[in-house]
Amino acid sequence: MKSGASNIKQPNGENKKTLADKNTFEIERSKNELTIEKLKTYKDFEDSTEAEAIQQIEIIKKLAKILHCMFMNEQQMNNNQSEQL
Repeated sequence: MKSGASNIKQPNGENKKTLADKNTFEIERSKNELTIEKLKTYKDFEDSTEAEAIQQIEIIKKLAKILHCMFMNEQQMNNNQSEQL
């Protein structure tokens, strides 16, 4: 019987690209993150208080997630329809 340690798969480098892609995505996302200062540069948001700006940013993020999910669902439905043809 093998010990638990000998059953552990050794890394083969397959996941390096995925990890690099995720790290790159996080860096890019943080560069493009909506800040209070950036929000206040947009029309109708100039006079927002800090508390209002934080709330508005959260609402924008939630809306973006909803729209992204709707888009992905639509893409999946279109892919499923094209596969059925």
